[in-house]
Amino acid sequence: MGDSPQNKSNTYVVVGLIIAAVLLGGYFALAAWQLWWPFAVQQQQACTQEAKLCPDGSYVGRTGPNCEFAACAGEVDVSNWQTYRNEEYGIEFKYPKSWDVKEYLGEGQIEILEYIPDTHNVIYVTESARSLEEWLIADDEWSLYYDPEMMTDAEPFLIGGEEALSVQISELVLPMTIIGIRKSGRLYIIESNSGLIDILSTFRFIE
Repeated sequence: MGDSPQNKSNTYVVVGLIIAAVLLGGYFALAAWQLWWPFAVQQQQACTQEAKLCPDGSYVGRTGPNCEFAACAGEVDVSNWQTYRNEEYGIEFKYPKSWDVKEYLGEGQIEILEYIPDTHNVIYVTESARSLEEWLIADDEWSLYYDPEMMTDAEPFLIGGEEALSVQISELVLPMTIIGIRKSGRLYIIESNSGLIDILSTFRFIE
């Protein structure tokens, strides 16, 4: 006895539903694999307007879907550098083996020695809420060179994940870069007229 027309119709419906389910499942699997999705709107994440100081003195910003910093050109290999760590001041950085570090902790001063005549690389750590501008004005030496336009032109960037500002003292034989960072009630002042940029790329704050 053959199938009734009703049974054949039901069979066609079931087969059609199975085929539709297979096609739909394949479509969604392909959509997920190819990273396009018809029922969701991708939201572009807005990256913060921060800059990272590169070893060559240039800056790079955050970019891409994860807002990561763009790579610096010609980054220096620091894998064989020594590590300086000071838990009292909450800082750590790497420096070349041919350099040296001297601490004057009673004065809040860390000197990074390159052993090249007339070079100057010093980190000052003060328990102060002053800004870089206020520190420059109060300093006996740098106040002689201070100009308010220095701060107007200063662009914030990141050192060790913290916002920093820098000014240039160009009236000297070797122009001096002065960087200020405020963190946890302290003011970190970095003075350099030589190759400290590579070292600063390794600088980080520790708890």
